[in-house]
Amino acid sequence: MKIHQASFTRVGGQGTCDGWQTVNVSPGAPADAVASFSRFQSSNVHDPEFDEEDKGEKIVTELQADGNCVFLTRIKYGLKDQLGRPSMFANSFFIGINEFARNPQAVLGIKGENFRFDVESTKPDAHEVLLSEKLSLTAAAESIGLSREMHLVLARCVLHAQGISTKAALHLICDCAEETVRYAMFCICMSVPYSFRRIMSFSTCNAPPSAQKAVVFDRRLKNSSHLFFDLSTGKNNVLTEAAEKRLEWYDFADIAAIDDVLARLGDQLSTSIDLIKLACETACSGLSGDYLEKLSDEGLHRRLNELLSSGISQNALMDEQVGLTLGEVVRRRIVLNDIVAEKLSGYLEKATSRPLIDTGSAYAAMTGIVIPAAVGMPAGKKAKKARNSIWALLRK
Repeated sequence: MKIHQASFTRVGGQGTCDGWQTVNVSPGAPADAVASFSRFQSSNVHDPEFDEEDKGEKIVTELQADGNCVFLTRIKYGLKDQLGRPSMFANSFFIGINEFARNPQAVLGIKGENFRFDVESTKPDAHEVLLSEKLSLTAAAESIGLSREMHLVLARCVLHAQGISTKAALHLICDCAEETVRYAMFCICMSVPYSFRRIMSFSTCNAPPSAQKAVVFDRRLKNSSHLFFDLSTGKNNVLTEAAEKRLEWYDFADIAAIDDVLARLGDQLSTSIDLIKLACETACSGLSGDYLEKLSDEGLHRRLNELLSSGISQNALMDEQVGLTLGEVVRRRIVLNDIVAEKLSGYLEKATSRPLIDTGSAYAAMTGIVIPAAVGMPAGKKAKKARNSIWALLRK
């Protein structure tokens, strides 16, 4: 694994090559990553509003991605350039985004003493990157006072804020100590699916809307309209009764299985909560469909509708799950409503799986309706005509 480094500061005086610029870039660092780092830091050149406790050190920690790389950066404010003008110094370490998503420890394990705030000591060969020992999720959570229950609530708050709401920042109320921030970032990244790890961003300082991060670390709640989670108590204003109900199925213990199902469905990068829920239910059933027997008729209807509405291209796993769910529908002799039946007919028109087509035939035989694919009818006008006949029969 290659860890790249770059810094950003105000260099020189008023010459043509002077001014705000990226310096001390690691040899071989991707040019597009360096460009992204420069863009990120260009929006950080002005001092933010620090808490009273931070006005001495004036250091901001942030983690963000550009779609290709993930950057862990520390920014020192309150500096002066050669002409005595206000300056800052940003020192960043970055790796490929897929490496980070698979193993957040790869970046979050970079020790704080690696970060320097001057041109000379941040040269690529100035020092070796020091990494901490492998982090344990349990130990990290315990070190910041996160019980299993509170950790689960925090993960659901993050999913809601980034996957359901208007992607508003979640303000994490804590002591903002360096280790607290690092462990909290690790706990969050390890408790959300792969797709969310790729888009997570953090900062120890509030940023303008254009540069807002997913999670902002705060010592206290500064605006009653902010979404927040208090790390010491678990209190939050994110999980309303409706939000809690929508996410009650989520448990980060199932992440590996969820990610595997999403990959097999061909959409591992999806941040759709509905699709992740679908993957979670599929994973928890052991892919066998046994849990379908425990669903109510309404729940079964909803499950089939979610599958058919997922937007996932048909593949072996989708066909299998639709077939298992439809099979349970047939076993209970449930007649689908018009909306779900229409989606099913459209799905079956493209079906190539023999078991799924046979199950479609069984449903057609049970209800006395014609499903084009179930009887080998071609797609196109004939299929559309046949499909229309389904709705006519269902409405009788």
